[in-house]
Amino acid sequence: MNCTDPNIIALLLQPGHEAELQAVQCLMKCEAQSAGLLQRNGLADGSERRSLFLESVAEFIVQVRKGKFVLTGAAKICTYTTEIARRKWLGLSRKTKDVAPEAPTTTSENERERDERLHEALLQLNDTDRDILTAFYFYDLPLDVYAQRNGLTHDAAKKRISRARERLKEILKPADH
Repeated sequence: MNCTDPNIIALLLQPGHEAELQAVQCLMKCEAQSAGLLQRNGLADGSERRSLFLESVAEFIVQVRKGKFVLTGAAKICTYTTEIARRKWLGLSRKTKDVAPEAPTTTSENERERDERLHEALLQLNDTDRDILTAFYFYDLPLDVYAQRNGLTHDAAKKRISRARERLKEILKPADH
């Protein structure tokens, strides 16, 4: 079976159950990569890792069929499906953290002050820097997706985020002293 990325996309776009089944069989080869990443991110239960991976495969198939996935030279389908699973896990783990009641502490006040300082610093940045930092850190947008949406190469997007981080650090530096 030909499990190259372009062939998987072609199979998913073909009508019929047989083509979809072949594509899913190819996508299942990405499970080990996804499971390893999820385990490193704190998801110990194997059945939950598998469930998240299967959800990410389903989401990937929907995105391909809606035309929202564009295969680029640097993008690999396994990396993409693994990233979907990682974002799903991070979202779930954040939600479960919020559910657990926490005793009020002075730390929450310190966190609030830190968040306000960060917000003020972000507002001082130019629109481009603010855009990439919020997309990458607050919305978990993969760097490749950001680069593609903004007509950049992966390296150019990496430089842009690195420079934006440095500018943000410079703005925050005086407040630390």
